[in-house]
Formats: sequence, C-alpha cells, structure tokens
Amino acid sequence: MTGTSASTTVEWQVLDDAGAGRDLEVIAADMRGVAGVDGLVLTMRDITDRNQLDAELRRQALHDGLTSLPNRALFLDRVGHALSRGHRDGHSVGVLFMDLDDFKLVNDSLGHAGGDELLIAVAARLTTMIRPGDTVARFGGDEFALLVEDVDVASTINQVADRVQEAFQEPLSVGDSHVLARFSIGIAVGGSDTHNPDDLLRDADAAMYVAKRSGKARHVLFEPAMHEESQRRLAIAGELRGAIDRNELVVFYQAIVDVHSGRTQGAEALVRWNHPHRGLLQPDDFIPMSERNGVVIPLGQWVLAEACSQVQQWKRAELVDEAFYIAVNLSARHLQDSHVVAHVVEALERSELSPAALVLELTETALLEDLDRTRSTLAALKDLGIRLAVDDFGTGYSSLSYLSAFPVDVIKIDKSFIDQLALTSGGEAMVRAVVELVHALGLVAVAEGVEERDQAAALEHIGCKLAQGFLFAKPMAASEMTKALAPLPASTP
Repeated sequence: MTGTSASTTVEWQVLDDAGAGRDLEVIAADMRGVAGVDGLVLTMRDITDRNQLDAELRRQALHDGLTSLPNRALFLDRVGHALSRGHRDGHSVGVLFMDLDDFKLVNDSLGHAGGDELLIAVAARLTTMIRPGDTVARFGGDEFALLVEDVDVASTINQVADRVQEAFQEPLSVGDSHVLARFSIGIAVGGSDTHNPDDLLRDADAAMYVAKRSGKARHVLFEPAMHEESQRRLAIAGELRGAIDRNELVVFYQAIVDVHSGRTQGAEALVRWNHPHRGLLQPDDFIPMSERNGVVIPLGQWVLAEACSQVQQWKRAELVDEAFYIAVNLSARHLQDSHVVAHVVEALERSELSPAALVLELTETALLEDLDRTRSTLAALKDLGIRLAVDDFGTGYSSLSYLSAFPVDVIKIDKSFIDQLALTSGGEAMVRAVVELVHALGLVAVAEGVEERDQAAALEHIGCKLAQGFLFAKPMAASEMTKALAPLPASTP
C-alpha cells in the first residue's frame, strides 16, 4: 500500500485465545502525511458472526430446509455439469424424477408434522443407496430427483430405479406409525444431443406423469411420444388466456396477524382458478405456465385490481382500520414489463385505495434480474407511496448485502426458516439472526408458514411481530374473509 491510496480493506483469519478461528475485517489507512498521526492506521472488527450467517444463508439457498438435500437450483446446476462431462467423456446422464404416491393421505391422517417426518425419513433412505458422485435432491412437496452420472446404457438407469423401488418395500417409522412410501418414477437419459438440464428434467417429469397414470408405484422411461402428455398440460396455459374474461379466476385472502394479539393487520392476495372441468386449481397448477407464455402480466393486473377494490370495500364498511394493508405478488415478468407502474396507478385510482395500504411482494430472484431496470422500476413504484416486500426470503440468492441496495420495506421470512424453530436446536438462533438483521436495516419482518403454537411463541420471544400461516388462518374467499373480519354482534344485556 502506498500513499496514493487513502485506504484499503482486507479480511484476515486469526486464532483467538481458545484456538478458534475468527474473521477480521481490516481497514488500512495511509495517514503518513497527516499531522499528529504520520503512520499507517489499522481499524479492525470481528465479522465472524456475519460471515457465518452469510455462509448459512448461501447453504439455505441451495438446500431444502426440511431434509437438507440439494434443492432444484443446485440439482439443475449439477445436471448441467454432468452433461458437460458426459459430452467430453462419451457417457450419458440419467435423471429420475420421483413423486411419492398418495402423500396427501399421509398429511390428512398424520398431519403436516407427520408428513414432514416422513419426508425426512424418505430423504435419509435415499441418501444411503446412491453411489458416490450421484446426487439426490428434494424439489419441494413430495417431489425428489436423482442424478446418475456415467450411464453407459438405458438399462443401467432402469436398474437404479429398481433399487429405489426395492429400498422402499420396507415401511418407514413415523411417530408411532409405520408408513409404506412408494414412488412413481420418471426416467430420462441425456446423451451427446442433450445440452439443457431443464429439458432432461422436463422429459423425466413427463415420464413420471405416465407412471402415475399407469397405476403408480412404478418407473417409466421417457419416450418422445410422451411430449403429447406435456402438451396436454400446456393446454391449460392456453385455456388460462380466456379465464379472466370467463370470470373463472378468484382471489383468496390469507390474514397477516400480530403474533402477540392475534389481530389481523393485513392480508395477502392469492389467486385461484375455478376451472370448469378440473375444479379449483392452486397457483402451482397454472402460474408457472402463465409466466412462460406471458399470461402472467394480464393475470397479475387483474389480481391487483381485484384485491385493491376488495380491501377498499372492507375499509368503507369499517371492517378494517386505516392501517390494514393488502399484499399482492409481482413476478419477475412484471418487474420487466414497461407498463407495471401504470397498472399499479390504475388499480389504485379505480379503487380509490390509499397507496399506503398496498404492499407489492417480489422474490429475491426477481429482484436480482436486470438490476438497472429493476432499480428504476422499484424507485418509480416507491414514488407512488406504496411499500415493497421481499417474499420467501432465504430461498433465493440470500445475500445480506442486497437488502440495503433496494428500497424494500418488508422481509417475509420463508417457511423453511420457520420450520427450523422446532426441527433443530439452532433453529431459533438462525431465525433470530435473520429477524435482528431485518430490524437493524429498519425493515419489517413477517414470518411465513406458521403452523404450530410453539412457532408463534418462539417468534414472539424473538421479536418478530407479524406472521401468517395455517395456525392463524388458511387462504379464504372474499366472502369468507368478510365474515372473519366482521365484528361480533353485541351481546344482549
């Protein structure tokens, strides 16, 4: 370092008196020309805790919070690397897409806690049977995937699937019960003509649907004709284009409550599709397809307008106070749409809802796409007087630094963190660290997916004031929410 540089920052690793490693941030300033100093000045601070939290958040971003297996993002990354190695070495790559059969029955009979215990047991058994170098992952819900490298022939991957099926012939212990877990498995093999990990996973997914339809508890190797099944599912996306005009969409609302008092402070708007032939479809059944074909833009515009109008009705009926707010999700496609600000303005003006009563929720990954454009859009939205929230915090890039780079007001802590409150001894410390970070940045923390009373108690102890989840209320139609908000009739003297 020379006098031409005012200061420089480095990190040192040192040992403390107990021999444990500590991380120090060292700022070295050249003050040899400053009167009264005339030397080099080192300023040091211990950043061990911050670095450990950063590392844990990065781990959480790439691993499933319940089972600690790699998640979809890490799995696809490893498939991509495996394909590259396969092209070089002349080997094929196999992917097994595995879905537990009748998992809903487990949740219905043993509860969500029993379902989670089963998923943990399934993950543990899968990890004992894979070869070194292969990867087993959980994508969420009851979906798992297995990457098998160095596959010479398709029969090899079928043998792997046979081993998976055989490994689950023995029941798993879930509390006092013994549960037989069976998989429907779709198999896809990628060779020299396969370059996209998503394509390989898509093919395995299509084969899994065939296995389900063929009677479950079996595995099926992908064939090109199976794309027809994929096309059938994509037809839902085509039908979605007219769903708004046919009045088939409906907005459900899930309360956001004060953990201490249980008082409803706001609600999140969640879209459902009342399909004329398929029944009530959840967002996962159609939102991903709507994002791929662009329907998500008019769909989101409709949800925003509907939600703003509904909340204004509740305010005028004095069912909620002026502080009550509505949270509406925006996708990455919305952030990149040049009309998004105009759509928000239109929804607020038509409903006459105060901008202060609107919170727009965005995921971490949406925030970090096209940074310059995102910052510009967020600034324009903030100028309207609305608030911005980061949804599912902990499932994206999970870098602590970006939180201060965007004008966000609310951090919604993902359910995977909240689940740790009961699963591990360090779970509360982890959630506490996140909440304290959020508060230190002057932001509001909201816990998602709260299902147990001990979770709510822990959140109150930690200082997280707001939460939502099945413990407080499930998503409900506007009419049900109106009844839930209505004051109780006065008692007769």
